[in-house]
Amino acid sequence: MAFFLLLISSRAFAEEICPVPSTGSIGTTTFSTFFDFGFRFDPEDITTAVKVINRTSNSRVSPALRGWVDLHTHPMAHLGFGRRVFHGAPDVDILMPHPRGDCKGLYRPTTPEQALHNCNYTHGGWGFDNGCGNHIRAIVINHALDSKFREDWGGSGNVHGDHHHHGLSEGLPFWPHHSSKLHQQMWWEWLKRARDGGLRVIVALTVNNELLARITNGDPPFDDKSVADMQIDETIRFVRRHQDFMEIAYSAADLRRIVSQNKIAVILGMEVDKWGNFGAGVEPTEEAVVQEIIRLYRKGVRYFFPVHLIDNPFSGTALYNYLFALVNKRLNGYWPELELSADTRINFNFGSVGALGAIERFAEIGQFFPGPYGAISKAIMDTVRAIIIGLEHAPGCVEWPFECVVPGAAFFPHTCCPEPFGFLKCCAEYREIKRVLEDLPPPHYITSGGVINRRGLSDIGRVAIFEMMKLGMLIDIDHMSLKAQRDTIAFVRGFGGYPLIMGHNNIIKPELGRERDALPEIVREISEMGGMFGIGTVHSTPGEFIRRFKAAWEAMGRRAVAIGSDVNGFETLPHHERPKTRQSSHEFYTDFFATYPYILSPGLTAANVEEFKRQFPAITTIDSTPTGARLNRRTFSPNMWDYIAEGGVSHYGLMPEFLFDVYRQGREGMEVIEALMNSAEYLAQTWETAERRAREILGVSAEGRGTITVNLPPIENLCPYGNPNRGDREFDGHGPRIIMTVSVEVYPRDRRYLQATVRFRAEETTHDWSTIQKEWTIDTFGPPAPPGTVYHRVVGESGSSIDVVLHGHNCRHEIIPRSGPVAKIILVGDTMGTDINEDPNCADCDDTRIVRIEFRPIQVEVGPPGERPFEGMRTRDRYMYGQIDGANSGNNSEQNSESGLETSSYANKNYGCSIFSFGSISSAILFSIIILYMLMRKRKSIFKQKI
Repeated sequence: MAFFLLLISSRAFAEEICPVPSTGSIGTTTFSTFFDFGFRFDPEDITTAVKVINRTSNSRVSPALRGWVDLHTHPMAHLGFGRRVFHGAPDVDILMPHPRGDCKGLYRPTTPEQALHNCNYTHGGWGFDNGCGNHIRAIVINHALDSKFREDWGGSGNVHGDHHHHGLSEGLPFWPHHSSKLHQQMWWEWLKRARDGGLRVIVALTVNNELLARITNGDPPFDDKSVADMQIDETIRFVRRHQDFMEIAYSAADLRRIVSQNKIAVILGMEVDKWGNFGAGVEPTEEAVVQEIIRLYRKGVRYFFPVHLIDNPFSGTALYNYLFALVNKRLNGYWPELELSADTRINFNFGSVGALGAIERFAEIGQFFPGPYGAISKAIMDTVRAIIIGLEHAPGCVEWPFECVVPGAAFFPHTCCPEPFGFLKCCAEYREIKRVLEDLPPPHYITSGGVINRRGLSDIGRVAIFEMMKLGMLIDIDHMSLKAQRDTIAFVRGFGGYPLIMGHNNIIKPELGRERDALPEIVREISEMGGMFGIGTVHSTPGEFIRRFKAAWEAMGRRAVAIGSDVNGFETLPHHERPKTRQSSHEFYTDFFATYPYILSPGLTAANVEEFKRQFPAITTIDSTPTGARLNRRTFSPNMWDYIAEGGVSHYGLMPEFLFDVYRQGREGMEVIEALMNSAEYLAQTWETAERRAREILGVSAEGRGTITVNLPPIENLCPYGNPNRGDREFDGHGPRIIMTVSVEVYPRDRRYLQATVRFRAEETTHDWSTIQKEWTIDTFGPPAPPGTVYHRVVGESGSSIDVVLHGHNCRHEIIPRSGPVAKIILVGDTMGTDINEDPNCADCDDTRIVRIEFRPIQVEVGPPGERPFEGMRTRDRYMYGQIDGANSGNNSEQNSESGLETSSYANKNYGCSIFSFGSISSAILFSIIILYMLMRKRKSIFKQKI
């Protein structure tokens, strides 16, 4: 008895020196491998130990985060739209189009001059000095997409009026600039300077448009799924190159940790028209939708737009641009289904476009755009159509009777029929543009009232939203139709509410009301459920930004408003309206460097300001020049971008100047900036609410414990190809006998996923006994554990097995195991051919193989990441969990080096303590033996005295 009491006291002593990590509440702590011998103690002893642990732990509530959030950015926009519309990579070693030679190829630049190369090869027309140029693309870019660029119509003398293309090697004299939408504005040093200016979170979104990629003769792939995957992978690579000032956040806990380290927390997001390549008109299966969302979650995506600029199977899109309606027609095959809005605040319409009938009558289009946005639509359409017609009828351009067989094509394979040869009509992109422009809206588009999309949230859209909720993802409803927004809010309220986001929007204005703009009552509901709002900064001046922010701030109940700049997203950056004088620039920057540090850190004093300047030199350093105090913006360029002299935010690194300009507008500006500096804390709370609601929806307790039902996706096409163990690679009508097991267990590396292990053996039942066997382990299998938890164990039987002989030559044998997680196994047996091949073709009726494994819903126990699932486990298995956890411990959340997945580990785990705790077993035994020996000696001495 004394031995056991001493053993317990030794354990308590070890725990007091080296406490087990606590979740901060009594009763949530588990114990380490000391209990692996199977001892069971009195509950009072356990409660006492827990109190000791909690008393000695350093757990505390995280302080409020400070810094501003941008809910809408596109760092990898240069990889969208066929890679030829948006120019310039944000860093070296990031995939980008090759500037010469292989015009359709990709490469990784090794110098800044290559990453920010002269843009002639992407934006310019074809020429003997520009074999990768394209005339149609140059026209679309210069006259439609980037027509507001101040250096447009650069006087180059060519027929399409290129803007100036000078790259970094020429000093970047013209771009980046706030007026240009199509040149890189998020170079990593500019992003770092924004961090110095208080930026603490960005949502890095994918972006693409398949039709624009084809029209501009871009580089494949064009589909949204392939492009988005490439952008996600490159964003992860980009962030990992600069871990000194930014990291990817896969959870709310990650966000708090990263921001508290004065880094930018980067949240990966999806904003494409057909995510998963799910197009309108063909409703995908629920299984396909769920698995695509899970696949994207595994890649690291945590922020999601269910719909973008065109309708998709999940939702109707907001109607606010005639060109997007045209894109919808080309990609989906139908015009959006509009109806008149009963809300008079919405007054946007497409105008009475009439039945023009022919492309040559475009000059008549002007009278058919009477709405408030009609002038903009008219200007764009007039310009594009007129230029296309002009080129079609240019001198020397004749109809070519053959289908794009152009003389000289062998010498110029990457260009679009250069003008000297004529034959412009042979260009595939020209024909596509002409088809788009000839597509005229149906008669019901002729209306003078405000219009909205008739389509709301579909049934499969509800499936998608629910899956995102289960994963605790951040859901942005900005581009949804008004009906879809209301449907989504009603749907999530049916589950007790869920935080939604409008990340780059503005409150609707009566004079310019579009379905895309935010209605105050919708915004209030978002706030009530713990959501967030981002102010769009396009066309924004400091005064306009204050007006927009205040409107959103009031609609949100004076909380949770951030920025949604849409930088690199076909939108201009903010600007000012000051005169361009040296004196105003000198005055502004003198004030900026002296004051801005105190805006970022209100508690800053003269005693610690020098340390602040050391940490954030980019916004505390003045470069004195003969023209006055100027900003030291770059180290590799002679160009000195100046917020005042340049007229605004030329690149993302000048956002701090814009915010300071807002601050200087008086009391209202100061209040706006102070509210904005709390947006990092608001976003952390929004994400924490989403993760908490996800656990509640799945039936997990507030402490993160519970048993949930997991639906595993089927496993398909497992082919045991290769040399057989014996025999002649044929079953010859004899068998085969199939011996197979399928087990489902917790993925040991991070315990956030399940994994399946399949063991397969096929052997001939007579003759030469041909045999083949194979084992597969499918990692990160099935949906992840609820946010903030890990899987502990599969409840009940975790394995299924079969032992059958497949008679006959059928291509499909269905086997139903008697028990375990597997519901059905579909096999190909004896094919009377070469059943065991050396090639992995796995074609029907070709090889003996596993066609499909289907699973029953299984029960899995979940719990907090800091706990170990010892109950019901063998001693050896418990010890293995200790090894695995120790091997993967580190930060609260780290990245899988291959997939970027979140991996949970013990918070603040001390390996020395772990060794001490484990070693304390032997120490306690030795100590107990010594005490027992001393007691025996004492007893013997007393016995002698009595004698």
